[in-house]
Amino acid sequence: MNSKIIFLLLIAIGLVSFSIKLYHIDFSLPPTSDDSYGYILRSFSILNNDFTEPIRKTLGWPIILSGLYNLIDSNNFLDYVNAGRLLSMIISTLTIFPMYLFARKFFNEKFSILASLMFAFEPHLLYNSASALSEPIFILLTISSCYFILEKKFNYSYILAFLICGLAVWMRFNGLITLIILSIIFFVTYKPNPKNLLKYSGCLLIFFIILTPMLVQKNEQYGNPFYFSQTNQLFSGNYADILSDNSRDLVYSYSNFIEDYGFNEFVQRFLFTGTFNLLESIVKLAFPYLIVFLPFGIILSFRHSGIPKSKIGSLWIMLLGSISIFVIYFSIIPDKRLIYHILPFLIIFSTIIIQKIVQNGTSTFSFSQKQKNLTILCFIIFIVVTSCLFTIRYDSSSDLMYKEKFLFTEHIVTEFDGKILDGGNTLEFLKFVTFNSPTKDFKSYQTQYQDEIFKNPERLNEIALSATSLKDLIRIGESYQLEYIAVSKDNVDQLYPFLLDVYTDEKSNPFLEKVFDTTAINNQKFHAKVFKINYEKFFDTP
Repeated sequence: MNSKIIFLLLIAIGLVSFSIKLYHIDFSLPPTSDDSYGYILRSFSILNNDFTEPIRKTLGWPIILSGLYNLIDSNNFLDYVNAGRLLSMIISTLTIFPMYLFARKFFNEKFSILASLMFAFEPHLLYNSASALSEPIFILLTISSCYFILEKKFNYSYILAFLICGLAVWMRFNGLITLIILSIIFFVTYKPNPKNLLKYSGCLLIFFIILTPMLVQKNEQYGNPFYFSQTNQLFSGNYADILSDNSRDLVYSYSNFIEDYGFNEFVQRFLFTGTFNLLESIVKLAFPYLIVFLPFGIILSFRHSGIPKSKIGSLWIMLLGSISIFVIYFSIIPDKRLIYHILPFLIIFSTIIIQKIVQNGTSTFSFSQKQKNLTILCFIIFIVVTSCLFTIRYDSSSDLMYKEKFLFTEHIVTEFDGKILDGGNTLEFLKFVTFNSPTKDFKSYQTQYQDEIFKNPERLNEIALSATSLKDLIRIGESYQLEYIAVSKDNVDQLYPFLLDVYTDEKSNPFLEKVFDTTAINNQKFHAKVFKINYEKFFDTP
């Protein structure tokens, strides 16, 4: 196929994909993810010459955003949010091109374009790209590094693979696993002789040169160049312990868990449960159209796929290596967003069966060239239609729901101050509303002072606490100056299942005094209440 035609087809796919992204985004409403605001605020910290390493995130994406924000002059926080969203949407769209190149390591031009189309219309990525998060740039770098480690047509492509891998770690710290993946594939591709060992040493040197500023800064701040804040709490087996203020100093290792519960329970909790949750998340991630092709593609990869075994082996290394690091983590937090970067590998597996059907037909008849083209067209229509239908339903909340939730947040921010606990996705816009306030100079933000910023008693600040019951929460809350609990009619945070009846049954908890109800602002879709804790009544209650 002519390279010019291929380029034009990819441009057309990109334009349609970008148009769908634009169609499903409301620029008048901010994203709901706290991570979005974290990245944006840290970009201003960088502009203010504060390169403090956050306890969980990396600085790569904020550094890129800071370059963009240096070109913008606005006092409206939403302008910067939307600029970040547009940039991530553009990056996600441009990734179609490296996705095509990556697919070309396995297929001819037609099926590589089809793989790029599946990537371009993947609903999870369409939705994610509109939130100014780090996933689009991380996926771009992951695909590029995997492409270059497989590329043999020009010298030193493996050096580019390790260099790009270093940049990927700047975007998301779990990119470190890609180093192991590239290392394995390097020695599968290039035999482990002295000459290639020297080449590999050079690749490692480049990788760590790229990472040196990050590792040095982490070591200076935390005494560990590979510090990650959730490591100490992970083996407690409790999701709440990872997020809560009262468990921040908890140190609980795998040996502590084994000592308390036994080795069998450790294997059950962190290996079997983690693997099950991970596989379940991959199945969910495969909807709506990958789920149709993926199982057959995986089966076919073990048999007669028509692709060299070395490349199939490399693909399996990429997939299994990318998910292996999350087995333990998913036993606690089965968040699909953490594995979005495996979608290109799932797409390659899915394309294997499509290629097999089109090229070889079925067991009863083979296709003519015209029938092959028609079959490919049918696959394209199926992918596009199912993607559009799924994307429409991906976020079930209506615009009215978001607008009412936003209005609710604006009301409580002006009426209350102190610490508030979110009992059910009621405070998704709290950080945005806080920094969008005319009295708040968000451009002066510095990461090193984030504790002071988010714990200012003169403002409403969200707090998370690990507790086993409502009474336990109140007892712990007193020590942390918790004043309010916000609950929703339709949602209860998985951290606080004991808050399920608080919204409907006000009389059962006399120490919770209702101070705000969304009925006061005539909400139609979003219904929530804010309760103030009366500690005197609580401790007087038998």
